[in-house]
Amino acid sequence: MTKILFFCSPIGLGHATRDLAIINQMELESCKIFSGSSAIQFFQRNDIEANDVYSPPKFEVQNGKLEKSLKWLWSYYKYYKNCKEISNDIIRKEEPELIISDEDFASIAIAQERKIQNVIITDILETKFTSGLGGMIEKKMNKTMREMLHKANKVIIPEIGDNQDNIIRTGPIVREIQKTRNEIREELHFDNKTIVLSVGGTDAGMFLIKQTINAVEKIQSDVDLVLVAGPKIEEKFDNS
Repeated sequence: MTKILFFCSPIGLGHATRDLAIINQMELESCKIFSGSSAIQFFQRNDIEANDVYSPPKFEVQNGKLEKSLKWLWSYYKYYKNCKEISNDIIRKEEPELIISDEDFASIAIAQERKIQNVIITDILETKFTSGLGGMIEKKMNKTMREMLHKANKVIIPEIGDNQDNIIRTGPIVREIQKTRNEIREELHFDNKTIVLSVGGTDAGMFLIKQTINAVEKIQSDVDLVLVAGPKIEEKFDNS
């Protein structure tokens, strides 16, 4: 029996990067980690064993906006239902004492149904991806999410603010710094003024990349633009 199951949303890499900071402070002998997609590669590169169980739907983004939002919402709902079945099988097999979820609400739904102690890590209290008919469906999904947050034993929000009821605002969750700013600049040969563009691991970042490049070109200044992105974006960017 594993004492703790840690479910990390594989949509983007922001969840995995902050979860790594948390996992590094835990006793891994009593914890199993579950995620999917590029989050698994990220954990592996950082010597963390994670189980690849989820395959999230893709975003279709044009000019910084989510295209075919109703279709995506339906895809996400099917993904959520599938994740509930997967996490239910895992939880039934492992019989954990605690479930920690970084915005994987499927595992939290199962935890709360089974009366298992649960902690939610999230930086959103509602979503606003769609409008019209999709907005009505999304409103119901937000209501379900708020109910889960209310039922959770603890909700960790990585922003600065006051605690309230079961909500704990911790401030940003980041990994420990191993080198100073100047040491990193010297090691990476950042000799000029440097702009670092970090856009995470979803396709939505391509719009930000192109807009940032256009803005830097207009500055007409001697600066280095450094792109830090997830593997999917890097592949598309390299081929563009």
